[in-house]
Amino acid sequence: MADVFSNNLVVLALLTICGMLGGEAAKRLHLPSVTGQLLAGIILGPSVLGLLGHEEAHALTPVVNFALGLIAMAVGSHLHIYRLENALRRLGWLVVLEAVMLPLLVYAAVRYVGGGNWVMGLLLGTLAVSTAPATIVAIVKETRSHGVFVSTLMAAVALNNVACITLFEMAFTTVSVNTGEGGGVGRILMAPLLELLGAALIGGGVGALMALLTRHVF
Repeated sequence: MADVFSNNLVVLALLTICGMLGGEAAKRLHLPSVTGQLLAGIILGPSVLGLLGHEEAHALTPVVNFALGLIAMAVGSHLHIYRLENALRRLGWLVVLEAVMLPLLVYAAVRYVGGGNWVMGLLLGTLAVSTAPATIVAIVKETRSHGVFVSTLMAAVALNNVACITLFEMAFTTVSVNTGEGGGVGRILMAPLLELLGAALIGGGVGALMALLTRHVF
């Protein structure tokens, strides 16, 4: 069995088929199809059947990264800054409070309730800020939802994940610095800024190129 699932294409095919079957089963129960897809992944994973483990998941990293890129584009396509002018203040407070209160609560729970070290508490605290964009995008597309609420929700998801990436990069750099990999406060502050700046330049360049091609070619 392990030899069969060592083939990445077989793993991808199995995930696709089981995801489709799980999605159809969820629809018959009047649930979002993404619910069945998530359950199918849990059943196939190491917690239940154990057919797919961490090695198989790691082998699919390029596919996962490509899918995350598509999800990020889908989230970005729903962002309309001019339509969100009235909600910018609420979104700002939401992101700030979520980026401050949630990591502190998770850190305290891991550190003082769960007995974990500060490294685990710091990393899990910053990861807790993230909102699952794939699930939200799937539900919005499946239900064909639109309107002010959906636009505000997608904007909140986008800003939320930007905050999560920034905080996690700062936390990861902090851990690296404190474990003797060198650097200091400057590295802790510059690492996430450089990562976000690089992503913005690449994304902006690709977006400008696509807009140019769309206007002059198509």
